[in-house]
Amino acid sequence: MALNIVTRIDNRVRVRNVLMSVSDKTGLEAFVPALVKACPGVKIYSTGGTYAKVKEILGDAAAATLVSVSDYTGQPEMQGGLVKTLDFKIYLGLLSETYNDAHQADLRRLAAHPFDMVVVNLYPFRETVAQTGVTPEMGRTNIDIGGPCMVRASAKNYLRVASVTDPLDYPGLVNELAAHGGTLGLDTRFRLMKKAFAHTAEYDTAIARFFSTRTWEEVRGTYESGSRFSLFESFRRLRREQPGAPAFLVSSGDRSLPISWRQFTDDIDLVVRLVRRYAPGEKVALLGENSYEWFVAHAAIMFAGATVIPVDVNLTPEEIAARIRFTDASVLVYSALHCEKAHAVRALCPDLKTGGFGSIKTERFLDKVRGLLQPQASVWDADGVDTSRVSMIMFTSGTTSEPRGAELTLAGIEAFVSSYAAALAVKPGDRSLMLLPLHHIYGCCASYFFLSQGVALGVCPDFRRVYDAVERFRVNVLALVPALADLLSKKIAQRGATAEAALGQPLDWILVGGAPMSPCVYDRLAAQGVKVFGAYGLTETTAIYSVGPSTVAPQTGCAGRVAQCPDLETKVSETGELLLRGPAVMKGYHKMPEKTAQAIDADGWFHTGDVGRIDADGYVWITGRLSRTIVLSSGKKVAPEEIEARILALPGVCEAVVSGEGETREIRAEVYGEASEDAIRRAIGELNLTLPVYKRVKTVVVRATPFPRTSSGKIKV
Repeated sequence: MALNIVTRIDNRVRVRNVLMSVSDKTGLEAFVPALVKACPGVKIYSTGGTYAKVKEILGDAAAATLVSVSDYTGQPEMQGGLVKTLDFKIYLGLLSETYNDAHQADLRRLAAHPFDMVVVNLYPFRETVAQTGVTPEMGRTNIDIGGPCMVRASAKNYLRVASVTDPLDYPGLVNELAAHGGTLGLDTRFRLMKKAFAHTAEYDTAIARFFSTRTWEEVRGTYESGSRFSLFESFRRLRREQPGAPAFLVSSGDRSLPISWRQFTDDIDLVVRLVRRYAPGEKVALLGENSYEWFVAHAAIMFAGATVIPVDVNLTPEEIAARIRFTDASVLVYSALHCEKAHAVRALCPDLKTGGFGSIKTERFLDKVRGLLQPQASVWDADGVDTSRVSMIMFTSGTTSEPRGAELTLAGIEAFVSSYAAALAVKPGDRSLMLLPLHHIYGCCASYFFLSQGVALGVCPDFRRVYDAVERFRVNVLALVPALADLLSKKIAQRGATAEAALGQPLDWILVGGAPMSPCVYDRLAAQGVKVFGAYGLTETTAIYSVGPSTVAPQTGCAGRVAQCPDLETKVSETGELLLRGPAVMKGYHKMPEKTAQAIDADGWFHTGDVGRIDADGYVWITGRLSRTIVLSSGKKVAPEEIEARILALPGVCEAVVSGEGETREIRAEVYGEASEDAIRRAIGELNLTLPVYKRVKTVVVRATPFPRTSSGKIKV
């Protein structure tokens, strides 16, 4: 091989073309505008989440400055970043030499540009694989290819290219560019080169160390049929490996009492035996507030081979009876707190078998049957459980339509847990809350996720006491809906400048799902030292589509990264609708074949009804809901969620619902906020000036009270 020895270079190189793709977006808000100012006419080539962030920072100036990598190369931006930067045109621009005639001819032939600066930092592989339960496949799929290649190519060509991998270098670079007419010197490029190679070396070392500790048995087990994550096996493993560790924490006066994994799994075993004896394979309705006993019953019914139907405690006896008849449930299990409602349901369904929990009478009954059931084999001695059958019928929250019963499987819950485990940094010894209503899919699945990872769950039946529960149980990770994140943040603000100051210990992160969250709440929590990550899913998808990850800097408004789970596929339809296929998708709507056919197409894709996009890095951005799209009399279409997001960003606005009004379908905004009505109207008037005429709000209604919400915390629209 002939070596290409360079003898002529330029000391100072003008920065005209910048390639930018970063996982850590710290400092971009200051760096990007300063870069544009110091280098007039500069072009920034970017992709994925970085492209979206730079576009947000530049605003109207993005049109003249920002270029999509896929537009530049002519190659599609594939989900997961498989193609976007691995293109000859990119590497010609990175490796070309100023005084190499052949290189310059190639640039002209392809209409390519030489890149003068590369701003890249890599996904935090080491932090990702430090999480509990990371398999070799999870490690493999988190290996960044495009990023290291860009860093190495630009660092090798430090003769001309500045390879920037550390956000701490941004201020110094901007100062040098501003002082030297938009140019960088060889000394700076050489210094950056050394840091760049150290950055990729550290990254490669983390990968090598992770795989050096994996065994062939682990690798083989990752891909063999039947060896994927099992909820049942995770519970059995925790029972065996840490029987004395707390699975749950319950309040007793002013104290917090633990319930061990041994006791938790023993109680599941007892209830499994009860179900198999008295209701084998039957449908069991479960009515009760969030409690340890509720969760034991839920897990046991599924592990016993029966089907559990969680019931909203806010329903009337007549509504509960209607659901029981609709689902053909033969048993109602209820908490002592709701015994009066359960008796009323029994009167409406005379053939219904009933059983309670949480009372002295129940405890006496369990003591009596323990000896009777003892000869039966323990569920924990079994080979496993059937994960493909319908294990749960969960009703949708019904914000815009009548509730429907989604037929879900244990495999769906396992897909949720597996996806969350790949995205969120948790470990045994962490603490969270069982706070969200368990009769809704997000609260139910989030609880299974935390438990399966060895995280102790503090039981909190009253979500209004979220702050007290976080403080009492010394919680450090949380899954919430936006309304509860807002409430917690306000309580923190009343007691200290940061979460750590208020609570006496750090609150590492909050995962927010169920609905979009106002940017002002994101900002408030960030100022309090709490990271907030997005998640997205529906009842019909067992609450999973996208999540986190917690190892990457949060992106306001992002619904997380597409789920990393075997056999789970995501895509965007030609109409912009988000689709999902795989084990998390429901079997169908109970007794609603027509509705099922409308939701799940012939190829198995579930149509979410949500409009959005998946960027090149796999991050999900939801822009609206098909059923809420406003069609104006002019024929133009408006996504109300887009305008709601702009209104929610206004000072003093807490909640907003946008709709089309009257025959002309003009834009109407109903708003609730902390600011005065005059201030809100003025702010929306100013916002209108920045919107296209057809998107401007014509009617503003200011509410005196917050919007009514469903029991899962969603605004009813």
